[in-house]
Amino acid sequence: MDLQALCVRLPAAEGLELRQLLDAGDAGVLKARSAREVLALVVARQVDRAHDRWSSLFSASAGAPIDAAKALAKADAAAPRFSAAAGGGGRAGSSLTYGEVDFHALAIILQRARVVVGDSFADLGHGTGRAVFAAALLYRHQLCSCLGIELLPSLHAVAEEVAVRYEEGQQQQQQQQQQQQQAGGSTAEGSIFTAAAPVAAAVRTDDGVAGSSSAGGGGDLVGGGPRIELRCGDLTSDTSWTACSVVFVNSTCFSADLMLEVSRLAERLRPGARIVTLTKRLPSAKLEVFEQRQLGMSWGPATAIFHRRLPDVVDADDAIAAATAAAAEWPAS
Repeated sequence: MDLQALCVRLPAAEGLELRQLLDAGDAGVLKARSAREVLALVVARQVDRAHDRWSSLFSASAGAPIDAAKALAKADAAAPRFSAAAGGGGRAGSSLTYGEVDFHALAIILQRARVVVGDSFADLGHGTGRAVFAAALLYRHQLCSCLGIELLPSLHAVAEEVAVRYEEGQQQQQQQQQQQQQAGGSTAEGSIFTAAAPVAAAVRTDDGVAGSSSAGGGGDLVGGGPRIELRCGDLTSDTSWTACSVVFVNSTCFSADLMLEVSRLAERLRPGARIVTLTKRLPSAKLEVFEQRQLGMSWGPATAIFHRRLPDVVDADDAIAAATAAAAEWPAS
């Protein structure tokens, strides 16, 4: 197998990463028997880079550890505007329960949601921002924007602090890249900002690696990255997320009423958009479930349910069948 030729054949980010591994004499790459094995090693390294950077963002924040975030969420949820049945968008009780998504679980979710170049990501209930920044780091060359909406002000404030560190890190990496370019060196040195992950994240599953999701090219490896926007508000009234093409909802503790409202709003997504919920399916004839997968979260295992927005014109019989199936699976509130 000609590894140097494979560097050229791979999309830009993976090709650059492979060259760095070859320059370092990486034993795993040199012993690989197929291009599939090489790609698995390359992507695993990219995911690890993203995870390291992501971990550093949150380890520096007093509000980021899960116990501290739970305490902040509990204090906010007890405030009159959220605890009253008519307040906080009618979301008293379990809908405001705090839980965190595991980084590698989210990497699998994004990979299975088939993120491609030009997609935009939204996290409904962004908490301290973990999913937003994981997506930004893992799919720097694919996503054009990452949006988070959070109802609880304390959690939103922590996410804003993380955003400042994220931007500072990005600027620092861009300066290092420019210096390396001027010196004629490789720009792959450093963190995920330089050789960002397209994430065939199935390296963390039994599936192996089906291939790169860079869609034929990693884009400009210097600078860039998705635009980050964090909004403090109610996801049922701030509907900016319906313009995104990939939406994630940590909905395990959402009430039936809130799930129905999310489902109604999700019908505004453009055809082909993907929305991933945890534990609970969205009951809409305009959304089809194309995969379900159990993943580990901070509170234990949860089933990720992958929905796709259907075209607006569908066969009436198919629409009735989809609505019937969704109603049959919907648990009693």
